[in-house]
Amino acid sequence: TKYNDIKILAESRSLVCINQKFLLWHYPPDIFTLFDNIYILTYLFEASILKGYFDLYKIRYDKKSICSENGKYFITDFCLPDTKVYSKLLNIYDGNLNTNIKQKQTGLSSTWFGKKVNIPIIQQMKKNLYNYFANCLRAVGDSLTPLLFLGISALLNVGLDVLFVAVMPFGIRGAAAATVISQYVSGIGIWVYTWKRVPAFRFEKSQMRFRRKILKSILSLSVLTSLQQSIMNFGILMVQGLVNSFGTNVMAAFSAAVKIDTFAYSPVQDFGNAFSTFVAQNHGAGEGERIHAGGRKAALAVLLFCGGVSLAVAVCAPGLMRIFVEDPLVVDIGTKYLRIEGAFYCLIGFLFLFYGYFRAVEKPMVSVVLTVVSLGTRVALSYILSAIPAVGYVGIWVSIPAGWILADLAGLCCLRKMGPGQ
Repeated sequence: TKYNDIKILAESRSLVCINQKFLLWHYPPDIFTLFDNIYILTYLFEASILKGYFDLYKIRYDKKSICSENGKYFITDFCLPDTKVYSKLLNIYDGNLNTNIKQKQTGLSSTWFGKKVNIPIIQQMKKNLYNYFANCLRAVGDSLTPLLFLGISALLNVGLDVLFVAVMPFGIRGAAAATVISQYVSGIGIWVYTWKRVPAFRFEKSQMRFRRKILKSILSLSVLTSLQQSIMNFGILMVQGLVNSFGTNVMAAFSAAVKIDTFAYSPVQDFGNAFSTFVAQNHGAGEGERIHAGGRKAALAVLLFCGGVSLAVAVCAPGLMRIFVEDPLVVDIGTKYLRIEGAFYCLIGFLFLFYGYFRAVEKPMVSVVLTVVSLGTRVALSYILSAIPAVGYVGIWVSIPAGWILADLAGLCCLRKMGPGQ
């Protein structure tokens, strides 16, 4: 019984009664009198409970140290080690664990993952996981591996959708779980691949040091890039408001045409990202000639690609519009948009190259200026030209490539001012 267990502990002198109300188990001090010598291996003895226990029961002890020599360990007189050699390896951080995702100590527990309120944070984490290591691999010239892991994620997502929705009746929850699982598999997979195949990214604790210069560089690039995106979105909203003023037909045509438009030139944006990585690598290595040669080839690739896409869009514009709408008037308005803007895809292609180049050579402010020129021209001309009755909404379509032209010219001027060394 329980009382018998208490009796056994009392007889072994392992119980302490406090105020006749509370029984506390303790290690019987008599144990230490049963042996001639007892060796206890521990550390930080002076601050440990064991020292307090020995002092309470007046148990005599001698402190010794363990040293090593030629691969063998031996006991010697007590001595304090030189901790200075370890202080260089320690980093003490006194602040928030994560200022972006503020969490309690229970963060990332199984219960935390099960709460619906944390779903946006979980989604952001999986995106960050994949994007970080994908960008690391691209930075060392490996663009194929991130694409393969993205493909694996897409195929796994499709397979899990079929399994969780068609085979197992999980419904919407099953589709959501399929997306989360596939993206985490992609993120963790590329993490493991990067760790094993790219030794440069195997960070050690001794390498983790705060560098004000590096932080300043990262903030300069990230903040200005964010500002650039914000300016672009703000300009698009202003143009959208003007489009809405021309009625539902123009609104419907613009909405459908922009989808086609974005799909048509989105590969060129990736050309700019790839060119940015190429320039950054060679800029850091001081290979100016390679940057010039790569720039010429990138411009040629953009010109050829955009030329082909512009021709395809011009020919197929009516059919592409009918994928989204059937009203002949809406199709006609959207076709005009695609043929006017689509004829100048090479201009936005060159603009993406300028964006990537100036970010890579640590002049992100120039990219912001080019965005202001492009969007500012687009918005200003849209309002000016569309106010002319004979031009109308077509003035909005014309203003878009006009903004690209001025931004490209501004980019060329900035490039020339930087000198031949750049």
